[in-house]
Amino acid sequence: MHLFPKLNVGTSKHQHDVILVSSADGKFSIVNHNGRIEKIVNAHQGACLTAQWSPDGAGLLTAGEDGFVKVWSRNGLLRSTIVQTDVPCYSAVWSPDSSAILHTKNNFLILKQLNSSNKITKWKAHEGLIICTAWNANNNLIISGSEDGFIKWSHCLDRPSTGSIYSVAWSSDGTQIAAACANGHVLFAHIIDREYTWKNFACNQIGRKVISIKDIVSDQSDQLDYPDRVIQIALGFNHLVIATVKQCFIHKLSSWNTPVTFDLKEGTISMILLSERCLCIVERAGTSIYSYMGRLLASPRCGTRPETLGRAAISLGPDSLAAIDQTDRKTIQVFDLPTGLIVRSSADNAITKLTHKMTVSTIALSQTGPINERQMALLDYNRDLYVVTVKENKPKFSKLGRTGCNATRGQCGFVAVNDSRYNWYQRLHVSSKTRRSLK
Repeated sequence: MHLFPKLNVGTSKHQHDVILVSSADGKFSIVNHNGRIEKIVNAHQGACLTAQWSPDGAGLLTAGEDGFVKVWSRNGLLRSTIVQTDVPCYSAVWSPDSSAILHTKNNFLILKQLNSSNKITKWKAHEGLIICTAWNANNNLIISGSEDGFIKWSHCLDRPSTGSIYSVAWSSDGTQIAAACANGHVLFAHIIDREYTWKNFACNQIGRKVISIKDIVSDQSDQLDYPDRVIQIALGFNHLVIATVKQCFIHKLSSWNTPVTFDLKEGTISMILLSERCLCIVERAGTSIYSYMGRLLASPRCGTRPETLGRAAISLGPDSLAAIDQTDRKTIQVFDLPTGLIVRSSADNAITKLTHKMTVSTIALSQTGPINERQMALLDYNRDLYVVTVKENKPKFSKLGRTGCNATRGQCGFVAVNDSRYNWYQRLHVSSKTRRSLK
């Protein structure tokens, strides 16, 4: 059973209240908000084990005992058969951007890209039969459950006795999971022990509602308690920003016991970005720019599903916000942000569009200099590193290196991993850039 995804588009509420139901007779049913069955489709020989709407709401997938994984239109018309195997497929899920499907085969997980017939990634995930999977849209992590009794994830503090794991699901904010177990219990798990550092400050989440912070130089420390569960943390630019399910708390590192507080639109925050002058909150309701006094400055539109943007696809500067276009990943949108305390709507923001020759995977805005000298570093899918001045009349993408692994911005430049070296690029002008390397 799967509820139609919530989309930030101008459709009616009742269009969202549609349930997809799979059944043991190989059929799936589309049921509307009044409980009336809109359509019943014969999908598989044997039981239909999985049925799921795509995240963009454009279609759905089913998987069955016959080993087939099929993609259907929103109205229940067969588009294609993605997978044909000789063993039952117990679970299949969409990627957050609807471009790939992850499915199970015995104790293996297989990732298939929909836009490529040959690109398949396969790995052994468990010792026993894999029964369930879930893909987190916020952090792009995959979780799987198996008859071996393990939920495979990167780290956990406890391994309770559960029996086989029949179903797993992420919370919308990506910080909790739930699992249905063979012993009749429902297992809940949450993330703690997240640690963040900036200069001489370090903070650590030691409980669901508790953050510890310490000044390493002065050895001053404190414990911060919050009324609700902490879902996102950001530390930098002399501020500690904490988001709970209901509120956002902005602490100055010079006086962290007197935070600025404001209410959130909804409790599904996927990330918080910081810069010298402002902060950015990305949630399902949209992208919002706030001052460190808690005042809303702008609400740029970064696609229909901004919560699926990864940290590599969005970057915040002192006066700009850059995001990779979700519909065309060769295009980067750069929004001019207000530098004062005047509130502006998203329609008032000047937008600069930059188009690269290749699909872009990572972007990073510079953090120093005026807006007319604002530069952006980017990595494309060939792992080539480029830099471009955003406000030039004819922006030129200057190539800095090949086979880059990652790139990120700092307050005085940016750093990239290239050929087993860390490279610092310190000057804004490409013609006279300075690079230092460290193995």
